[in-house]
Amino acid sequence: GRFAIFEVCIVTEELRRKIIRKETGSALKAQAMQDGMETLRSDGWRRVLKGQTTVEEVVRVTQADEAIAETG
Repeated sequence: GRFAIFEVCIVTEELRRKIIRKETGSALKAQAMQDGMETLRSDGWRRVLKGQTTVEEVVRVTQADEAIAETG
């Protein structure tokens, strides 16, 4: 079977201000995480702990997302 992993972002007032100021993607992601957003990778880790997937699969499918976050 397959399971989806999700990253849901609620746009808070502070995040909205940063979007309007056209801040970098990494700055937006940092603010979203500070405001409570859970990343794809952290959702994946929760599924690993539940036995629904493997560490290797989570790393494979979130690799690009993490690389983008690092380069901003």
